[in-house]
Amino acid sequence: MRRLRIVLVAAIGIALLAGLLGCKEKEVPTITTSSTLPIGEVGIAYSKTLEASGGSGTYTDWSITEGTLPDGLSLESGTGVIGGTPTTAGTVSITVQVTDSKDRTSTKKLYITIAAAPTITTDSPLPIGEVGISYLQFLEVSGGSGTYTDWSITEGTLPDGLSLVEAFGAILGTPTTAGTATITVQVADSLGGNATKDLSITIVAPPTITTDSPLPTGEVGIAYSKTLEVSDGSGTFTWSMMAGALPGGLSLGSSTGVISGTPTTPGTTTIIVKVTDSLGGTVTKVLSVTIIAPPTITTDSPLPAGEVGTAYSETLEASDGSGTFTWSITTGALPDGLSLESSTGVISGTPTIAGTATITVAVTDDLGGTATKELSITIT
Repeated sequence: MRRLRIVLVAAIGIALLAGLLGCKEKEVPTITTSSTLPIGEVGIAYSKTLEASGGSGTYTDWSITEGTLPDGLSLESGTGVIGGTPTTAGTVSITVQVTDSKDRTSTKKLYITIAAAPTITTDSPLPIGEVGISYLQFLEVSGGSGTYTDWSITEGTLPDGLSLVEAFGAILGTPTTAGTATITVQVADSLGGNATKDLSITIVAPPTITTDSPLPTGEVGIAYSKTLEVSDGSGTFTWSMMAGALPGGLSLGSSTGVISGTPTTPGTTTIIVKVTDSLGGTVTKVLSVTIIAPPTITTDSPLPAGEVGTAYSETLEASDGSGTFTWSITTGALPDGLSLESSTGVISGTPTIAGTATITVAVTDDLGGTATKELSITIT
């Protein structure tokens, strides 16, 4: 019986002690709000109620003992609400204090971050696109908070064939019409902040080879150069041969589109050339080029004889070559009274002295090809 009485007294004592300790804990308030407050954003209304437990009665006096809230925000002492519309981005730390009905206090250090308002950082104009070539461009944004899941076009329309994927801010598709479009895009973040920007985008027509066929005529032994030309397309162009082969001695510059070299064989060839621009647009064209043999003087030597005092005329002849011919005497001299007409190749006049003369004549065509031949003429 005595032992039972001792156990009961001990149990009662422990219970009373626990009660006293519990009461002591409840008499001191504790701020239970997380040390890191929710993120705010410049220009977006903010509200966060600070929370506390323990203590006695109501929490009637919230205050900041160290630090200051971001510009635009304030702490309501009676409710513990941090509210307002922040005006400056950045992270600050403050120490808040709460007081209960019995003037018991508790403090806690809190951190709050205010993000800058979102800004669309994509440059305008957007990269050039090309009709028939797949296009993809992601729009970019800085500042704001959370995810950017709501892109939209508020003014204007994209070129035909392109669309804006609202969830990713991606402009994609295959454009079908050349031209320039101007649009206004808008993005919203998780806190409701938004930004707009005017953007322009140009879609060019695919490349077109504008060089006519046939190409200018070339001549064996004469340096040849012809630049192939292209319109529309975008950026730099790369040229290649798709079929056929250029005449011997000629080649196509892949980066310049220049057919050049010194032809070695006469004849006409047909080729298919291809040009590709920086965006992958391509076009082909069939071209032909003719290489002719150099000129040859076909007049036989000796020339027909002439006679002193009798009018003389002999036309020099040439084959092959190109265009018109220009004649000249490179060595020797015609008999007195005779001369060579450079544009016609006619030796004419009235000889005044008998004898035999030996000359070397040259003929030059429009491409610079030349031929020479030694001729003799006798005047009786």
